[in-house]
Parts: sequence; structure tokens; C-alpha cells
Amino acid sequence: MYEEYIRAWVERKKKEEEKMKLLAHKALEEARKVTGVLREKYGAKRVVLFGSLAKYLRGAGEFTERSDIDLAVEGLPKEEYFRVLSEINRLSEFEVDLIDLEGCPAFLRSLIEREGMEIEEGTDSLTDSGDR
Repeated sequence: MYEEYIRAWVERKKKEEEKMKLLAHKALEEARKVTGVLREKYGAKRVVLFGSLAKYLRGAGEFTERSDIDLAVEGLPKEEYFRVLSEINRLSEFEVDLIDLEGCPAFLRSLIEREGMEIEEGTDSLTDSGDR
């Protein structure tokens, strides 16, 4: 009796998961593009992806149309922060939140170091920040 509803629900869930996967892949590509600009143009030494995208990539959360890209950065000149934030948000289809790792509260830095994934320079790989 309920098989048709269950089958439809399972199919809808599969489509939602595939959509989330494609969206997260696109967001990761955007994060890599932004990371390149942060390093090449502004001299960032280290960029760490954290938040919902990092959690999703680890299989521990969801990434939806309302999700943003959370990046923490070291080595960014403080006087350039707002100009950089404006520029990187123009580059990405996703909203990008940028945290200065050197100036953020200790609890936030600890969370980012524990749960974040460092975007490696010149590669497609991500490294758990806690592995450093």
C-alpha cells in the first residue's frame, strides 16, 4: 500500500543528495579559485576551509543552496581585509565568509584548526588542519 510513496520518497532523496553533491563540488572549486587569488594577489600564507562545506566533504553535514563558503586565512594584510572580502565575493557565486586566523578569538581559531581542511597550494588536495 505504501510502496509507491516510499519509492517516490527514496527517489526524491536520491535527487536531493545528487544536487547537494554537485553544489558542494562547485563550491569547492570556487573556494580553490578564491584561495588562488588570496595567495597570488594578497600574499596569504595559509587558507583553511571550514564550516558547512568542510563538514559535508567529511560526510558529517549538509551543503544547501543557502550555504556559504567559510575560509580562514593567515598572512593577509589587515588593512586589506575589507577590500579583499569585497573582491572575493564578486568572484564567487557563493557568499564567502573570510576569517583572519591571526586576529580571531582563540575559541574560533581552535575550532577552525580542529575541524578545518587546509587548501593546499598548487594541488587539488585538502588536508585536515589538525594533521599539521
